[in-house]
Amino acid sequence: MANNMEGRRPAQELESAKNVTKEELEKIAKKKLNFMVKKDGLILASSFEDLNLGDDAQDTEGSPYEWFQIFDEKDHPYRIEGNDVVLYRKECHGKGRIENVYHRGTDVWIVNPKNELMVPVRSAKKDLYSSMGDNSVSEHNSIREPYLGTAVRGFQEELGISVPPEGLSLVCKFPVHDKNQWQWSQYYVFPDKEGKYNPSEEEIGEVRWIPLQNLFTEEGIKKINFRLDHLPALKVFLEKIKNKK
Repeated sequence: MANNMEGRRPAQELESAKNVTKEELEKIAKKKLNFMVKKDGLILASSFEDLNLGDDAQDTEGSPYEWFQIFDEKDHPYRIEGNDVVLYRKECHGKGRIENVYHRGTDVWIVNPKNELMVPVRSAKKDLYSSMGDNSVSEHNSIREPYLGTAVRGFQEELGISVPPEGLSLVCKFPVHDKNQWQWSQYYVFPDKEGKYNPSEEEIGEVRWIPLQNLFTEEGIKKINFRLDHLPALKVFLEKIKNKK
């Protein structure tokens, strides 16, 4: 479960921000928005009239009123008057979402010594891509949480184990665009050695280990019913694996 309050941002991050006015953000989103200052220097933007809906939902992952921090096309955080901007989760996903802004996610591919890739089946309770094949670990970033920190947290929350950050290797970074969401995603690989996992029933319906060689063809990928939004990144990863052989 994401902890949405990661603390106040370091001063050095101010240079990389996308500073906008409320009117400019409305123009980007192509929607009339309401704004409210929240705790920890956050501004909640929403097309809803009631901006207190999520105040009791920030420790409940998957709540439609969970806050997602938003970013621009270069992965810079939007800020209004120096404050980071957040949206409700339900306005970042699916039909009626606020468009042209990104949130963040982090994903990990786990490969065991048999050269098998862990491909979980997403829980049927998920709001997006339920019961489809997924990356081994797939998490939304908490507010102000770095990508690597999200990856480490994802192992604990989804698979019930702790891993050292240095055990993860960066593979690629992609902007995910589809009809359901716009998301910046950073992808890592983790070489599995222990094979001891305790998957969360809330997150994962089933764990499968698929030989990598079975995924080197379009037919092989089709068989795992993999979620379409992360498919381009998966293909980049598989191509890197093939080129190492």
